[in-house]
Amino acid sequence: SDGHLSVRKISRKVTSWYYNSSEPYFSAEFTSSAGLKNVACSAISDNCDYVAVAFSDKSIKLYFRLRITRNAIAKTISSHDSPIYGLEFNPTGEYLASVSDDGKAYIWDTSSCSRVTSLDNVFTQSKVPVYFTSNSSYIISQNNHNSFLISDFSGNALFSITTSQSITSIKP
Repeated sequence: SDGHLSVRKISRKVTSWYYNSSEPYFSAEFTSSAGLKNVACSAISDNCDYVAVAFSDKSIKLYFRLRITRNAIAKTISSHDSPIYGLEFNPTGEYLASVSDDGKAYIWDTSSCSRVTSLDNVFTQSKVPVYFTSNSSYIISQNNHNSFLISDFSGNALFSITTSQSITSIKP
């Protein structure tokens, strides 16, 4: 509620999880000159170096943790025309996928914040985000209540897979 984000490193001991409460892994502010923004969704890269936060104004802030301090560099991405409901990093943190209510999904290069490709007509009714395959070679998106597409980084649909039941989540 104060416009501040802290990411804490969590470790697991044999029977429990714990974190160092004295300091965050990194922290960042997400306010604008107009004040606080409403967060629509967020994602953290597997290595915790990147945090992406989508706001109600259809912008995305991509935070990169500096290795020499707990502070972060932030870059703003503003390309969506509709509210964003899903963010997901690929396993290496090299790419970020964002998807909005108009069925547009964008893949972003996290180091430059440039758009790599886009996908149209993503099925949005169930609000399933766009994902990457575990080797980061392909993009997985829902295209119907019971089917999903596997696309390449040029945005070309390579495979369509239909299931007998409605899809409520996808996780490679």
